[in-house]
Amino acid sequence: QTCALPISAFGPNGLVAVGSTDGYVYFYKLNPLTHKIDLLDKKETKGAVDSSPTFGPDGLIAVGSNDKHVYFFKHNPNTQKIKLLDKKETGGWVRSSPAFGPDGLVAVGSNDNHVYFFKHNPRTHKVEFLDKKETEGAVYSSPAFGPDGLVAVGSNDKHVYFFKYNSQTQKVELLEKHKTGG
Repeated sequence: QTCALPISAFGPNGLVAVGSTDGYVYFYKLNPLTHKIDLLDKKETKGAVDSSPTFGPDGLIAVGSNDKHVYFFKHNPNTQKIKLLDKKETGGWVRSSPAFGPDGLVAVGSNDNHVYFFKHNPRTHKVEFLDKKETEGAVYSSPAFGPDGLVAVGSNDKHVYFFKYNSQTQKVELLEKHKTGG
């Protein structure tokens, strides 16, 4: 099988996470003693990983898989261990790269025509499903967070959707959608 190499930006402490079509997420780090890149760990998903892993606060790493799940890993910089915290099911393949927002919010698109919202609690280390919002097409693009809890994401229905997260009510609402040229 070929490696699609959806590489994330470097995370804290020089950690790199790479998704592969073999169904694994690989975690690498530069070894300061040998000046070589060490494979720290690899974690299996049950489908190809076309999503780029993304790094959030507190060593949290999120990545989508074609097994219809979003995986949440935790990196411990002291032990260099990678632990699977949770995986959350969606209704379709997850090729969108997750985005981290305010207050532990994570948004990710799925090819089941929904944008999923999860909330990470750093005190309990749990990831909870918060909401999902329907679009009229598969969501392969990666959400982007703006100011004040604004989330923008494109859909294959030729629209860009704008959602608003309210941290007091813990709700996500559709603000607007705008047609694009394709």
